[in-house]
Amino acid sequence: VLAASLARQSREIGIMKAVGARSTQIGTMYVAALALLGALAALISIPLATPAAIGLAALMGDTMNFTITNGAIPLWVHAVVIAASLLMPTLAGLPSIIHASRVTVNVDLTPPKGALIRLPVDPPIDGPFTTAPHMKHGTIDVAALDGWAYSWDGQSWLTSADHGRSVSTAGLKDGSHTLQVRQQDLAGNVTITERSFTLDTVKPVAPTVQLVNDTGYWNNDRITSDGTLRLGKLEPNAEWWLKVTVNGKEYYQGGKGHTITTADMGLPAGTAGQVEVFVQQVDLAGNQSLPAHFQFELYVQSAVI
Repeated sequence: VLAASLARQSREIGIMKAVGARSTQIGTMYVAALALLGALAALISIPLATPAAIGLAALMGDTMNFTITNGAIPLWVHAVVIAASLLMPTLAGLPSIIHASRVTVNVDLTPPKGALIRLPVDPPIDGPFTTAPHMKHGTIDVAALDGWAYSWDGQSWLTSADHGRSVSTAGLKDGSHTLQVRQQDLAGNVTITERSFTLDTVKPVAPTVQLVNDTGYWNNDRITSDGTLRLGKLEPNAEWWLKVTVNGKEYYQGGKGHTITTADMGLPAGTAGQVEVFVQQVDLAGNQSLPAHFQFELYVQSAVI
């Protein structure tokens, strides 16, 4: 019984040693507890056992046809019984107490390494990442200790049993969000890692397209020797993708900025002909707008002698 009790209390013994208790102090405490239990046992058993012993002796005497004239129990018998009640449990439990009190405790006050939170828009390299990007709905991968938990925007914690090794953004509304990941090591040290992002599921509008310099006879006839285009209605830091068709050839390019030159389109120098452009913008979250369509005629400016 004592060995089982000590095994259940190994954590408590470790905590006592961690705060400064010595093996002798812990052993003395358990020895005193055993002696107290022995004393209580003697206090209860001796008054009950004495009349029972006298009655048993009288019964045996009648059975053997002799009379017991003095049923008093000598004091030394009481002393032996009391000593046995105190010493026998203590001696029997002493090896277990010595073994339990000598347990080695390793004090660990170092928090675990922060969890690695990888968003769907993160580059395919090792993190950790601290950026707060725009993104669409997706799955966020988490590398953390077993038993980790997570919280959205400081709300209630959910354990890893609910989600495995990843967290889905399903159910979140568009806007700024913070994912917190809490992990705890065997010593009880806790680390909380967080990652913020902006959820954006709204497609941007199609950009507007016009020539920067319409050099034709009319300033809006879309005939020019300068094929530079100006884009409008672009969201901040948005990218553009375009498809250009000229003289039966197709060119595909992508970039940033509000102006697109013929070099940006990938057109060789001296290209001339009817140019058809399809361009769409892609916001920071990766949402694509509908393509905008624009046509113009590109000619090569002849030198004047």
